[in-house]
Amino acid sequence: MDYVSTSIDHQYENKPPLRVALEKYRKQKMSEVTWRKVRDLWDYRTQSDWVVSGTSMYDDYLRSDPRGNNTIKRISDDMDSKREYYEIH
Repeated sequence: MDYVSTSIDHQYENKPPLRVALEKYRKQKMSEVTWRKVRDLWDYRTQSDWVVSGTSMYDDYLRSDPRGNNTIKRISDDMDSKREYYEIH
């Protein structure tokens, strides 16, 4: 699936918005293994919350909406508390 962003940040990678938001929040790149675990646990729920929020773009929801910001923080906290599961070294 291709992702489109409305922001002008000159990043042309084809990464999912949730991954981009988490990497920016945590200030580090995720391995593919870690990303797949995050995606499997959080992506569906996060996208469902976005649809209910009424925000036009998913990446805008993750970056600008307080609920999206809280979700990113919650995922990051979960990753920190379960480092072994997420295989973060």
